[in-house]
Amino acid sequence: MGTPQKPNMKEIVGAPGVEAAMVSFTPAAAEAWLSIMSEATHFLKDRLEHDLNYQNEILTSKNLQELQQVQIKYFRSAVKQYSDYATLLSNGIAKGWEDTTESLRFSRSRNYDDIPL
Repeated sequence: MGTPQKPNMKEIVGAPGVEAAMVSFTPAAAEAWLSIMSEATHFLKDRLEHDLNYQNEILTSKNLQELQQVQIKYFRSAVKQYSDYATLLSNGIAKGWEDTTESLRFSRSRNYDDIPL
């Protein structure tokens, strides 16, 4: 095995898609990304709390019927939480895309006041 080669940054930056990604990373895109990551963190925290409560309820259930009710309640609420999060994530991505494209449109447009007559 030879030594690993250092990547050629000129080739990477010149690759199609990379330039588009670099151009589209505007303050609006950064804000959208931070918002999505914040929502993901809150969702994971809530899911972990929910899972810990579920484990506690399983361990404290007295009989099989109670255990079954705990499981039914857990799975119903988990499906609802995941569904709500998917909707929230989809709406957040759509809003982020809209804000990013809106900011790109106005940052690249010309003012008619800068054209000499």
